[in-house]
Order: sequence, then structure tokens, then C-alpha cells
Amino acid sequence: MHQSFEEGVLSSEVNEMAVVEGPSPISFFDFSENLAFGVYQVDSNGKFTYCNEAMVDILGFSKKEDLIGRDILDFYIYKDDRPLMLDYMRVKGKSNEITLYWKAKDGKELLLKASCQFMHDDSGAVVGICGLVKVDPTI
Repeated sequence: MHQSFEEGVLSSEVNEMAVVEGPSPISFFDFSENLAFGVYQVDSNGKFTYCNEAMVDILGFSKKEDLIGRDILDFYIYKDDRPLMLDYMRVKGKSNEITLYWKAKDGKELLLKASCQFMHDDSGAVVGICGLVKVDPTI
């Protein structure tokens, strides 16, 4: 099977970096723009609502506007991986450094390590997913 749901350290690396001390904390969006990891948010329909510049670069786009509104499923090589990942997240509450096989805009295959979690509204309903990805260069 090509899918691997291995727990990893990606989330803890980012959590350690996210500790902000001092009088002027930065916003999530300012923080995410300076990460070497791809950061994204998709709505409950799987459409990109946010991405940082690293995510744009990973997927081979030239600007964020080209990615916003696109369906995340367009980038999965194995379309069945998405429901598997969502089922895994429903059981575990999140995913830590799972392996995903995506493709860039130009069709180049990408092996990604992803950490994701559901986003909820005030009532607790799932409204989307936020995720963090890095490219595994072994592919």
C-alpha cells in the first residue's frame, strides 16, 4: 500500500518555533509566511482558503491567488488517500506527519509529510482543515 500514516516530529518542530516571547506577538499569518514548510487551510469542501508562499512554491504556482479556491483533491495522485486521511483524522483528532503523494501544477510527483487538524466553528462543527507540509526529497 502506498499510504503511510506514520506519526512524526513535524508538528512538534513547529510548536517549538511558535513560542513567542516578548511584548509584540506576531499573527499566525505573519508567522506562517516565514516558514519553510507549506501552510494551508481548506474549507469543508476541500477548497483552499489560505496558503503561504512556501505552499505556492511546493505546488509550482507563481502566486497565492492561483491556488486559492482550487480543490485540494486536484493535487492528490491517489484520490482515495483523501477520504483515508479524513477517516484517520476523525479517529485520531489530527494527523502527525503522514505521507501523502501529491502532484505539482506541472505534474511533477511530490512525496509530502503532512500534519493536519480540523478547524471548528464556535458550535464545534468542522469548517475545514489546516495543514503543514514539507517535501520529502526521496521521490
